[in-house]
Amino acid sequence: MSKPLTRANFPSVPPLPPASAPPSTIAHIGVGGFHRSHQAFVLNSLISSSSTPWRILGVGLMPWDKKMVDVLASQDFLYSVNLRSASQDTCEIVQAITSMTYLPEEGVTAALLEARIVSLTVTEKGYYQSPAGGLDFSNELIAEDIKNFSATFTPKTAHGLICLIALHHKTSGTTPPTVASSDNLPMNGDTTRGVVLAFAGAVDEELKAYMSEKMSFPNSMVDRITPVTTDAVRAGVKEKHGIEDQWPVVAEPFLQWVIEDKFTNGRPDWDEVEGVLFTGDVEPYEFMKLRLLNSSHSALSYLSLLLGHTHVHSAMADPSVAAFVRLYMEGLVATLDPVPGVDLDRYCEQLVERFSNPEIADTLARLALDGTQKFNATLPLALGKMKAEGAPPPAVCFAFACFAKWCGGGGEVDDPKKEELVALAGGVEGAEGMGKFLALFVGGGDGVGEWLAEDCYNSFVGLAEGGVRESCDALTGGKKRRRGGGGAPLKTLFDSAIAIPADAGITAYNWADGADPDAFPSWGGLK
Repeated sequence: MSKPLTRANFPSVPPLPPASAPPSTIAHIGVGGFHRSHQAFVLNSLISSSSTPWRILGVGLMPWDKKMVDVLASQDFLYSVNLRSASQDTCEIVQAITSMTYLPEEGVTAALLEARIVSLTVTEKGYYQSPAGGLDFSNELIAEDIKNFSATFTPKTAHGLICLIALHHKTSGTTPPTVASSDNLPMNGDTTRGVVLAFAGAVDEELKAYMSEKMSFPNSMVDRITPVTTDAVRAGVKEKHGIEDQWPVVAEPFLQWVIEDKFTNGRPDWDEVEGVLFTGDVEPYEFMKLRLLNSSHSALSYLSLLLGHTHVHSAMADPSVAAFVRLYMEGLVATLDPVPGVDLDRYCEQLVERFSNPEIADTLARLALDGTQKFNATLPLALGKMKAEGAPPPAVCFAFACFAKWCGGGGEVDDPKKEELVALAGGVEGAEGMGKFLALFVGGGDGVGEWLAEDCYNSFVGLAEGGVRESCDALTGGKKRRRGGGGAPLKTLFDSAIAIPADAGITAYNWADGADPDAFPSWGGLK
């Protein structure tokens, strides 16, 4: 029998242990599915064992954050994480988030000002970067926060809030928080530092100097595939686990978090949790994940949508898509330096297996969101290295051609640059026209867009004249993916720190096995 998720209904959830001192606070900006399946999930594992208690204060800045605040408050700030694979279906109640504040209604609270860590998952869009990578001062919310900035104002951006917290500590002479980004950006800590200090400089040069000297912005790499919650997910959690959770999270069992150990005001012992690694240099891990997982997600999404697929697992069961993904990854592996403790070829195979997990039913529509932001965050450095070493990479050019075809009439475009994408892709003529399209997400004075333009245009023409599948098979040489239905379980990625349960049993499926790839459990078309 199911029950609504509250402490009274689930006494098996252990009470928060009494603390000898007030718990230390992590103020997290942007509480969504990924934060709840990843950082909060990890902290929850330490609640009963850590000698120094840490709790999360969720922070909502945007209108869509209000629903999360209200839902979690009605559930005593409890929620469930449903981990699913071919052999696993578990559900854990998480209590690491102990309160939330919605700034437009409540303003900046004392607890928020005293947080020892300010973390954020606001997506690429939430950093308000200009095409050149700096802060976009023309953005309406940024301009408004700069104009209104004071010790008592209510910020509308993460930049304004972080600077306000820094001003509080500068004035009081206390230690400011560490700012920890968990978004998919190259060297996300450095990126955060750059845009936040640019904001600070626009309001107070002395504040900027203080923050530059006193505050730390560690880089990190985070990884756990976490689709959007749907009614089907809610129904599954209720029926299979007896939990009536208004906003559960569904995710894969795999979890990885590599963090630069550069915290200036204390931190939890996250590395006591399997899958978490502190290191002095995040860059190799970050580039590995951004190029091989994130950019591959974007690349496969447009091809797969053009081929009529809906879910990632069904696309990966298509031999044409699977062969393309492997070819695409192969080209990007060549741009990476060695990653300590990681076999990159095996890592790519693990990604193929993870993408093929039918139980979380990730949607291609989710992967295709914000293509300009995602390609720009994951590929420019790799493309610059490729440009210095040889000819344009065929698989990347084909991926960009598929992106153009999708934007030019293939389907619905959800992107901050939608109008420009649709206009340019709908009338691509020659390499010059393709170059203008590419300039929306690659390039920036380094000549990469011009270098790619002709080959991308030729791929684009091939899609129109030869067909999507035919062009893809011609690119890959008609290679078929290795048969699934019994693939090996995912193994440990790092010798000691990053692991996947030995019985995860995530299997790659293949149409050749005689199965209908869209007949696997869909769980409501998560996205």
